[in-house]
Amino acid sequence: MNLPQSYYTVFEMKYRELIGEQKKLAQAAKERLLSFKPNLMQGPAKKNIITNYELELAIEISIYFNNAVFFHDDQALNKLKEFKLPADVLRWFVSLSEIQDQFELIRKHNIGIDTFYAITQIKNYLNSKFKNELTMHFQAVKHDNVTMSPLSKEIIKTKQKIKSYGPELESKKNNFETIINSQINKGAKVFESLEVPNKKSGIKTFYQFSRGNTESLFLRIVVEDCFYYDEKTMTKTKFLSIIYDLLSLLIQDRVFITEDQFINSHKRIYQSYKNFDAYKAKKIRFILFK
Repeated sequence: MNLPQSYYTVFEMKYRELIGEQKKLAQAAKERLLSFKPNLMQGPAKKNIITNYELELAIEISIYFNNAVFFHDDQALNKLKEFKLPADVLRWFVSLSEIQDQFELIRKHNIGIDTFYAITQIKNYLNSKFKNELTMHFQAVKHDNVTMSPLSKEIIKTKQKIKSYGPELESKKNNFETIINSQINKGAKVFESLEVPNKKSGIKTFYQFSRGNTESLFLRIVVEDCFYYDEKTMTKTKFLSIIYDLLSLLIQDRVFITEDQFINSHKRIYQSYKNFDAYKAKKIRFILFK
C-alpha cells in the first residue's frame, strides 16, 4: 500500500530522534564496558553450574549489547574478546550504517519505509538472538542432538510432560517444574497480547522464542508492517527479492547465497527456480512464513 509522503517524513523524524538517543546510550555503555572488571574470586568450576563470575559477566555484556548493538566498534570488540566470546555471539552486532545503506537501496525501488518501527523490531530481533547465543556460550546442553540452553531444554521437557499427561500432572510437579510452568504461562500471555499478523498461540510462540527462533516474530513484522509499495506495479515475489540483502545482513545464522553463487550452482542445485529473484523470495518465505 502507498501512504502520503508526509507519513514517511514523520517516520524519519521519529527514527532520527531514536538514533540520536541510542548513540548517547551506546557511548555510555561503551565507557561502562571498558571500565568493567569482573569479580575474579570464584570457587572451583562445577559441571553444568554457572558461576557467579559468569553470571556477572553475562549481565554486563547483555547491558552493553542492548545499548550498543548498532554502534559497536573495535575498541569495545577487543574488550569483549578478553572475555573469550566466540564469533557466534559477536556476530549479532550489526552496524547501523550497513542497515541504512540497505534502506537506501530499497527506497530506490519506490518502496516506502517506516524506519522508526523497523529499527525497533530489528533491535528486538538481534537482542533475542544475542541473548540466546550468550546463554549457550556460558552453559549449553544437548537435547535430541540439538544444542540449546538449559532453560530451553527444561521448557521443552515441561511441554512434553503436559502434552503426555495433561493437567493431572499438576499435583505431581516438584518446585522447579512449578516455576517453569508458571513462567511458560506468563510468557504465553505476553505473546498473546502482541498485535502481530497471523500469530500462533501465545504458548507456541513462547516455545519458539525460548529456542531463539525469533525471525518469524520480529522480522516478519518488519517485512509486513514497515515497507510500503504499490501492489499493482510490484509483485510480492519482486518485493521479497528486493529486501533479501537486508535480511541476509540481519539473519546471521542462515546461509544466504549471492547471485554469482546461484548462477554457478544453478544446474546442480537450483534447477527448480526460474531466476535468482524467485530463489530469494522462496528463501524469505521459508524463513519468515513457514
